[in-house]
Amino acid sequence: MPFNSRLNVLIEVAQALAVFIGGLLAEVSFELSYLIAILMAIGSLSVALQFKEPMIHETQERSSVKDHFQQCFIMMKLNRRLLAMLLYFPLMMTFTTVIYFYAQAYFSDFSYSKSTISLIFLVNGLVSALGALLAEKVERWCQGKAWLFVPLSMSVMICIFGYVEAKVGIFVFCLINFLSAILYPISSVYMNEETPSEKRATIISVSSMMFSLFSA
Repeated sequence: MPFNSRLNVLIEVAQALAVFIGGLLAEVSFELSYLIAILMAIGSLSVALQFKEPMIHETQERSSVKDHFQQCFIMMKLNRRLLAMLLYFPLMMTFTTVIYFYAQAYFSDFSYSKSTISLIFLVNGLVSALGALLAEKVERWCQGKAWLFVPLSMSVMICIFGYVEAKVGIFVFCLINFLSAILYPISSVYMNEETPSEKRATIISVSSMMFSLFSA
């Protein structure tokens, strides 16, 4: 299963630019940043409504959503490795996501301005993009054990994040998200290898559901 590094890099860069621009707008006016976000959402929705479903001649019987999920849960019951992945990877991503969203308040406590925090998040996004680009190489360097070594490194960084001064905290914050960006494509490849193609969309939905449950 190949790594889709280019897509992951584009996502990281887009998120970095969005946070950076949003932070600069918030320095001027929160209302302006929310207004632009609403306008962009409306524009995206208008484009999405123009999509048309391709005509497909189905040769197999259609199953209900309930049946589809039941089959997936049966598959997870029979494949303990896949079940472990659906618990392990979302749990690790939950910790890094909490760090990411609370970092703004963390840096605000050190009296950083909104524009400075936006710049930190921009650098963080570019570093994360580099992590996504290096994911395949890291997997080779770790000889197939990146699923273990990367989360262990993340855990150490998370533990020391709250005990360092601001300047070191910026470095640790970027390193946490760098490692998280490496782990995400690796986790996707692992789960795709364990999942039949016709069940992958549902397994991704289950993974997202597990992430939401852990985050709650």
